[in-house]
Amino acid sequence: MAFMPWSEHFVTAIEFVDRQHRGLVDLRTTIALLLASGEATLRADAAAGKAGGTP
Repeated sequence: MAFMPWSEHFVTAIEFVDRQHRGLVDLRTTIALLLASGEATLRADAAAGKAGGTP
């Protein structure tokens, strides 16, 4: 399920901008899915542990 699906309305016809916009839309969808599933907390805890923080 895409929380913010890519749309042709976002296209600027400037290739590098469109690539960045598409990447941001995909990233936002990934983050939303992780937050909705609870995996974001697990991954943040794992990252904190790897960085020497409190898991």
